[in-house]
Amino acid sequence: MNGDLTYKEYQTMEPTEGMYKWEIEVNIKSTSKLSEVFSSSHTDALISMSDDKHSCYIALNSAENTDGMPNRDFVLLYRYDYIHQPDVKLVKHSEY
Repeated sequence: MNGDLTYKEYQTMEPTEGMYKWEIEVNIKSTSKLSEVFSSSHTDALISMSDDKHSCYIALNSAENTDGMPNRDFVLLYRYDYIHQPDVKLVKHSEY
Protein backbone atom coordinates (compact mmCIF):
# COMPACT_ATOMS: atom_id res chain seq x y z
CA MET A 1 0.00 0.00 0.00
CA ASN A 2 1.25 3.45 -0.78
CA GLY A 3 0.09 6.93 0.14
CA ASP A 4 -2.94 7.64 2.27
CA LEU A 5 -5.27 4.81 3.21
CA THR A 6 -8.97 4.95 2.58
CA TYR A 7 -11.34 3.87 5.35
CA LYS A 8 -12.18 0.67 3.49
CA GLU A 9 -8.47 -0.21 3.08
CA TYR A 10 -7.83 0.46 6.77
CA GLN A 11 -10.65 -1.90 7.80
CA THR A 12 -9.13 -4.77 5.83
CA MET A 13 -5.46 -4.26 6.71
CA GLU A 14 -3.62 -7.16 8.28
CA PRO A 15 -1.66 -6.37 11.48
CA THR A 16 1.98 -5.60 10.80
CA GLU A 17 5.03 -4.62 12.81
CA GLY A 18 4.61 -0.97 11.80
CA MET A 19 1.26 -0.66 13.55
CA TYR A 20 0.93 0.46 17.16
CA LYS A 21 -0.53 -1.44 20.09
CA TRP A 22 -2.90 0.00 22.67
CA GLU A 23 -2.15 0.29 26.34
CA ILE A 24 -4.86 2.31 28.09
CA GLU A 25 -4.99 3.15 31.79
CA VAL A 26 -7.74 5.27 33.35
CA ASN A 27 -8.09 6.44 36.95
CA ILE A 28 -11.42 7.87 38.07
CA LYS A 29 -11.66 9.73 41.39
CA SER A 30 -15.03 11.02 42.52
CA THR A 31 -16.39 12.78 45.59
CA SER A 32 -19.61 10.79 45.07
CA LYS A 33 -19.69 7.01 45.18
CA LEU A 34 -19.38 5.36 41.77
CA SER A 35 -22.27 2.98 41.21
CA GLU A 36 -21.29 1.55 37.83
CA VAL A 37 -18.17 1.47 35.65
CA PHE A 38 -17.87 -0.57 32.46
CA SER A 39 -16.50 -0.59 28.94
CA SER A 40 -19.19 -1.12 26.32
CA SER A 41 -16.55 -1.65 23.64
CA HIS A 42 -14.03 -3.89 25.41
CA THR A 43 -15.55 -6.36 27.87
CA ASP A 44 -12.07 -7.73 28.63
CA ALA A 45 -10.90 -4.43 30.18
CA LEU A 46 -9.65 -4.81 33.77
CA ILE A 47 -11.87 -2.78 36.12
CA SER A 48 -10.88 -2.49 39.76
CA MET A 49 -13.17 -0.50 42.09
CA SER A 50 -11.86 0.76 45.44
CA ASP A 51 -13.53 -0.50 48.62
CA ASP A 52 -15.07 2.90 49.34
CA LYS A 53 -16.32 3.16 45.72
CA HIS A 54 -14.87 6.68 45.31
CA SER A 55 -12.16 5.65 42.85
CA CYS A 56 -11.67 3.13 40.10
CA TYR A 57 -8.77 1.89 37.97
CA ILE A 58 -9.39 0.67 34.41
CA ALA A 59 -6.76 -0.92 32.17
CA LEU A 60 -6.72 -2.32 28.66
CA ASN A 61 -3.63 -3.86 27.11
CA SER A 62 -4.29 -4.72 23.46
CA ALA A 63 -1.16 -6.89 23.33
CA GLU A 64 -3.08 -9.39 25.47
CA ASN A 65 -5.87 -9.51 22.87
CA THR A 66 -5.81 -12.00 20.00
CA ASP A 67 -3.98 -9.88 17.44
CA GLY A 68 -2.89 -7.00 19.70
CA MET A 69 -4.05 -4.31 17.29
CA PRO A 70 -6.81 -1.76 17.85
CA ASN A 71 -9.92 -2.48 15.84
CA ARG A 72 -12.46 -0.09 17.43
CA ASP A 73 -12.73 2.92 19.76
CA PHE A 74 -12.34 2.38 23.50
CA VAL A 75 -15.58 3.43 25.23
CA LEU A 76 -15.80 3.75 29.02
CA LEU A 77 -19.05 4.54 30.81
CA TYR A 78 -19.51 5.34 34.48
CA ARG A 79 -22.25 6.54 36.78
CA TYR A 80 -22.23 7.87 40.31
CA ASP A 81 -24.90 7.37 42.97
CA TYR A 82 -26.38 10.85 43.04
CA ILE A 83 -26.46 11.57 39.31
CA HIS A 84 -30.19 12.36 39.33
CA GLN A 85 -30.25 14.43 42.50
CA PRO A 86 -30.12 18.21 42.10
CA ASP A 87 -27.17 19.88 43.74
CA VAL A 88 -28.51 23.43 43.68
CA LYS A 89 -30.64 24.95 46.43
CA LEU A 90 -32.90 27.94 45.85
CA VAL A 91 -33.62 30.23 48.77
CA LYS A 92 -35.38 33.53 49.18
CA HIS A 93 -33.04 36.52 49.38
CA SER A 94 -33.35 38.41 52.67
CA GLU A 95 -33.87 41.81 50.97
CA TYR A 96 -36.03 40.96 47.97
